[in-house]
Amino acid sequence: MMGKVKNLLKEITDPMSGYSILEVGIIEKVITKGRDIVVRVNLPKYSHALKDYIVGEIKNKLIALPGIHNVMVQVSAKALKYPFV
Repeated sequence: MMGKVKNLLKEITDPMSGYSILEVGIIEKVITKGRDIVVRVNLPKYSHALKDYIVGEIKNKLIALPGIHNVMVQVSAKALKYPFV
């Protein structure tokens, strides 16, 4: 299951850099438990305007997985730097 989740997260592009959200390092942790998935995301403060977009993309991609009934995205803001900027 974790492989499928990571492959789907790779498909989500960070609009600020053009790279996947996995490549830019904003995904802190992914937890799968039964039919639930929890994704912890650290958004740099300057990209907080993209929060709704990124959260929506994560939920839409992961809820489409067979057998998944709930996707929760936890967002925190840390002083992260994009590795590509």
